[in-house]
Amino acid sequence: MSIKELIVLTTFSTTLLFSKGATMTLTSSDFKNKENIPIKYTCAGKNIPPALQWNNFPKNTKSFVLIMDDPDAVSIVWDHWIVYNIPSSINNTKEGEITPEGAKMGKSTNDKKSYVGPCPPKGSGIHGYRFSIYALDIAQLKPNSLKKSDIIKAMKGHILDKDELIGNFEKKKKFLFF
Repeated sequence: MSIKELIVLTTFSTTLLFSKGATMTLTSSDFKNKENIPIKYTCAGKNIPPALQWNNFPKNTKSFVLIMDDPDAVSIVWDHWIVYNIPSSINNTKEGEITPEGAKMGKSTNDKKSYVGPCPPKGSGIHGYRFSIYALDIAQLKPNSLKKSDIIKAMKGHILDKDELIGNFEKKKKFLFF
C-alpha cells in the first residue's frame, strides 16, 4: 500500500468514526448520575417524576422510549415508569409530568399506568434506579401488551441509540431506643 493510499484510507476511516456525532445523553436537573434521588420523587415524598432531558440523539430519530426500573429489587427487575411513542420533537420531561404530550404509557410491575416512584423495602439497602432513554427509527411502537417485555420486543431492530441515568435511593430502618 502506498503512502497516498494509506492517507486516503486513514482519512476515510477517521471521517466514518467521527461522523456519527455525539452519543445521546440522559440527564436530570434534579439529581446527578449515581447520586441520590431527592425524597420528593419517591414514595416517601410527593411520588412525582423528576425532570429529565436527553440530547445528542441521532438526526433520524422518529420517537423515544423512556423506562425507569429497579434492577436491585429483591426477586425481579421492578418496572416503575414506562413511556413509549414519545415524539421526536420532545427531548425532555418536566418535573411531575407523567406522560409527555403525544406519548403512551406502559404498565409498571404492579400493573399501574403511571409513575411509581422509588420505594425499596426498608432495610434492603441502596437501590440504583435506572432511567433509560431509547432513540428509535420508527414513530409508533405497537407492542402486544403494555408490559416492558413486550415494549422491548417491539423496539428490537429499531434502536438507534440509548443512554442511562442512575439515581440511588434507600429507605432506612427506624430504630427506637428506650
